[in-house]
Amino acid sequence: MTTNTAILRLWLAIVACLFSFFSTNAQEGKEIPWNDYQVIRDNIDVHAQKALLRMVHSGDSEKMVMAADLLNWAEGKNGTIEGIFIVDQKVPALRARDNGSAWWLLVPKDSIILMDKPASRDPLLAMPKKLVPNPSKVDQAMIHGWAKLMAKGGFTSIGGKSPKNPFSDMARRMREFFKKMGIPVETQELALKNLSSQ
Repeated sequence: MTTNTAILRLWLAIVACLFSFFSTNAQEGKEIPWNDYQVIRDNIDVHAQKALLRMVHSGDSEKMVMAADLLNWAEGKNGTIEGIFIVDQKVPALRARDNGSAWWLLVPKDSIILMDKPASRDPLLAMPKKLVPNPSKVDQAMIHGWAKLMAKGGFTSIGGKSPKNPFSDMARRMREFFKKMGIPVETQELALKNLSSQ
């Protein structure tokens, strides 16, 4: 291989990376992360990063928006979370200790826990280690985490406003999706209420 061929291949690889980096979801007109490097964050556990990628590549527009929202919130855009972790990792373990508890006492019942105390700190999401071997359960935990953050309020979704009419198409589709994912009705209603107030 000549030097010129190697340089041409390198430039083509760089252009492909740049194209991938700036790809957008044509239907929504929103920038959505499309490659592994765009979800790598110190404040997002690797299993959560893989779940975000699966959600983005699922072809399901609701999952794509949820993944982009979680990534944005972890970056401090449209709301801020301290991160997404496994419950026994350093950040959630120290947060539990600071609140007079221990991480092993916080193992979530459903699939993910929203740690939002003290109120002076950004909330974080933590899931049990037992989910890690099952990617579909990690994906479901991410969806539950998104719903809990939307229910809490103070977070803006890139999905845009949900019309105020509770029987609107978007609200109906989100209710069906939440029901399918097993998200409690109270959390569903709070998430939809906060989404419609944006």
